[in-house]
Parts: sequence; C-alpha cells; structure tokens
Amino acid sequence: MRRQASLGLSADGATASEAAANLTELIQTRLANGVQLVTLTVRTAQPQTGRRCSQMTVQDGLGLPELQEAIAENRRLDKNKPLSN
Repeated sequence: MRRQASLGLSADGATASEAAANLTELIQTRLANGVQLVTLTVRTAQPQTGRRCSQMTVQDGLGLPELQEAIAENRRLDKNKPLSN
C-alpha cells in the first residue's frame, strides 16, 4: 500500500471561511474517490523553546525584572558599539 505525505491541495476564497469551505469540498471529493486520511501523533524529544527559556531564567535565578534589565543593558551596549565595515 502506498502512503502519500500530503494531498497536495490548496483552495482560495474571498474570505478565510470561504477558502476553508472550498478546501473542505476538495478533501471530501478525494475521500469519495477512495483516499483515506490518517492522523499521526509525533512526539519530540526536545522541550518547547518557551519552556526551555522559562527554565533557564528560573535556574539562573532571574525573575522578569532582572531579565528585562539584562535585555535593556545588552541593547545599550549594542547601541554604543561602533559599526564594523
């Protein structure tokens, strides 16, 4: 049995709702012609970026005010740094 990664469909519409309705119609046509859709669950080994960032600030003992000050300081340093050619 052959597995295809994508139906290769796209649809346009005057609004997002119309485009979604047009895409739904295209998919329903494919399903009526024997195409099967399968839902896959993919697990990743790495945590999400947002979670990693929040863990870093907790581990480093930085709260939001300290983090904001560190960002502001880096911006001040960059602003005063001469541009290299």
